[in-house]
Formats: sequence, C-alpha cells, structure tokens
Amino acid sequence: MWLKVKDAGPDLVYMISHVKDASILMRQAAEVDIAPHLFLGGTPAFTHRYFKENSGKGSAMVFTMILWHPALPYPGVQEYFHKFFDRFGVEPEYHGAQAYAAAQVMVDALKRSRFFQPEEIRLTLTTANLMTVLGPVQFTSYKKMSRQNKLPAYVGQWIDGTLKLVWPPAVAEQTPVFPIDWKKARE
Repeated sequence: MWLKVKDAGPDLVYMISHVKDASILMRQAAEVDIAPHLFLGGTPAFTHRYFKENSGKGSAMVFTMILWHPALPYPGVQEYFHKFFDRFGVEPEYHGAQAYAAAQVMVDALKRSRFFQPEEIRLTLTTANLMTVLGPVQFTSYKKMSRQNKLPAYVGQWIDGTLKLVWPPAVAEQTPVFPIDWKKARE
C-alpha cells in the first residue's frame, strides 16, 4: 500500500487510526521513505506514548490533533499531571484528563445543588460554567443537540521524540517544524 502512496507523491497524508495500526503504518512509511509535506494524524492515537514507542522514527515530525496536553495553561493541569505521573509512573493522556474533568464538573454541580435529588443535580449541571484541566465547561444547545460542551482542539507535533503543543500560537510551547527535512528527521 505504501509503495502506491509513495508513487503518487502526495503533499499531505492524513490518517485516522488506532494506536497499533498508526504505529505500524508510520514505521512502514518511514521504511519506504514516504516524504509528503505533512503527515497528519486525526485521532488521539497519534498522541499516545505507545504510538511513539511502537513507530520509532516513524513518529518523527508527525502532526496530530490534540484534545489535551500538559502544556495547556488551564488551572490545575500541572498538579493533575504530576499527581498522575507520581502515582502511575506514566504520563497521563487525554482520556485521564477527560475523566478528571468530569469529576471536576460533578463536584461543582454537587457543591451548587441545594438538594441532592436527580432533577436538581441535572438542572445544576445545565448551568455549569467552570474551567477544568480539560478546558472550559459550559453546556449549550445547537444544531438540534442539547447539553453539549464545545472543547477546543489543538495541534501537536512529534519533535525530538516528544509530543510538543504547536498550535494555536497563544498556547504553543514550540513553533511547528516546517518544512520538514525527512532524511534528517528519520536519522
């Protein structure tokens, strides 16, 4: 498959995959020397530590969508990151941050509820307006959907073996590396 992609000479390769598949595919892409302007991962699989570990040099310079990163400037992010790492010995990824944020929302709702009855708690949740480790939470309705929370998304890039937050500039910890010298990146 990759040889056909290489022959096509794409400017961009956009992939949606699970962690194991993403790792294998990116390792193979590096082995056959596919060098588009950008490799872009469209799922959190490309942010996971197993992606980097299993794809080796194939992860180099890959851009990916990010839903959470420890460099985000939200209150409690660093405290959450360090407590998680100290307890489990690995860096947390976005699923853990989502669960932690959900707990923050529930604590907020329970504190603001006058009565601990399901309807009162549900009503209190609909008026949530707080900042969590995952970002702002405020439930709104739009496009025939109700009680939705719109979270921002970010862009990361695997640079020197580390997933760096590179966009938007207001929260980036590093500028993106572009254009990419694939030969140097895969050394």
